[in-house]
Amino acid sequence: MASSNERHSKLVSWGTAFIVCLFAAYFFLLNRHVPIFADDYCRWREDFELYHVWSSTVGEYLGWTGRFPVMFLSYSFFSSGSIGIVLHDILNSFALGVACYLAVTISGCGRFLWCRVCLIVCFVYLLWFMPSVFGEVALWKTGAIQYFWGMVVATACLVPVIRFAVWDDRVALSSVVIPLYALLAFVGGAWLENLSPAVAVVWFALLLLAFLRGRKPLPQELVIGFLCWVAGAVILIVAPGNYERFELVASELSLWDRVAHVTRRLPGIPSLSLLYMLIGFLFVSILSQAHDLRRRFFAAAAFTGVAVLSAYTTIAAPVLLLVGRTAFATEYFLILAVVTMFPREVFLPPRNKLTGALRIAVLVTSVGLLVLLVYDMKGTFSVYRWVSKQEEQRKELIAAAQERGETTARLPPLRYGQHWNTGKGDVNYGRLFGRDISTEHSEWKNQCYARAHGLKSVVLNKQ
Repeated sequence: MASSNERHSKLVSWGTAFIVCLFAAYFFLLNRHVPIFADDYCRWREDFELYHVWSSTVGEYLGWTGRFPVMFLSYSFFSSGSIGIVLHDILNSFALGVACYLAVTISGCGRFLWCRVCLIVCFVYLLWFMPSVFGEVALWKTGAIQYFWGMVVATACLVPVIRFAVWDDRVALSSVVIPLYALLAFVGGAWLENLSPAVAVVWFALLLLAFLRGRKPLPQELVIGFLCWVAGAVILIVAPGNYERFELVASELSLWDRVAHVTRRLPGIPSLSLLYMLIGFLFVSILSQAHDLRRRFFAAAAFTGVAVLSAYTTIAAPVLLLVGRTAFATEYFLILAVVTMFPREVFLPPRNKLTGALRIAVLVTSVGLLVLLVYDMKGTFSVYRWVSKQEEQRKELIAAAQERGETTARLPPLRYGQHWNTGKGDVNYGRLFGRDISTEHSEWKNQCYARAHGLKSVVLNKQ
């Protein structure tokens, strides 16, 4: 017969899985209603061919970007027809689930269910509301691969390093897991230009600090992982495509102007919701006399380091613009820094009247955040369901035009509300995203859309 500790452990595990699965299931259903846009259509094929995927990835590496894991995944999904889109949506919801579990690991909530539940609610709330263009980096299918998945991979690689350097936890990886961790680090290092160097610097600093503190020998899996990450980063940075793109689109700004631009932009990236939550977490932790506050500051500093460095590495980008998706790495790791400060001590025994009151305050606040989150998620789902129906109506218009023998189609813009539609330009704010075709049939987005639908040209009706 199972002991009370075993039953409690199962309750915590299953309870955590339940709340994570609820968010992941919603995210999957939402993704199913988000149409494919722009770059998605440019890589669209009905039938998967490995040679096409590989040759296209190599072509991108040589002529446009060094992000070969991103390009390989993108061509794989979008060259597999509707099946590829379903698989993408499944993996995107899985990525959200993994991100939630990583947040739990960062927080140190351990075997306390309500601590985990409140932490997950706070994390998803920040992830949902804080990024200025969450739709572009997590709902647009190409954007999710390039940005959201890259953040999750980087976090999965960094968490064991932080647990070792800050919390003195030795992560015992099996002989089977170590090669997988090394592979994940290599792929993560080659994922995104502004993220990769930032993670490498913080990873090295954490290992160095642990070594100087006498933590010898350093775990071989963390050292191997670091070397693999650096190897991936080198392959990413030296890609000929990066320099080809730089020659084509680079803005002529001096190094000083680039640094000054990032310095001016950086303070405006964190949202007020992030600041309020950080203040609240600190206030509760101080009142409850958290014994490990110094270590949590150290862990938060590591994530903040990645956030700040990822912003400053954008000075090497061809076009310097620290907004939107280029700022997502900064936003995401600032969220992780705040999550690290979560006041888990109010859920741990022993408890007195003060910690009991603080626990109730944290629970009530989490419920309030959950209500706001569910309300906005419901509205967002309704909007995308409407947009999905409009996209289906477009396909009916295209089919009717093809039956008449026409090779050109004029399509209505996608409406996201009473005042938002893609005819006025890209819809890209918060959870809403729509990089639609334009009124110029020669534009690349129009050409990709037309080719994917078997047309010679397609244009957007003027509004």
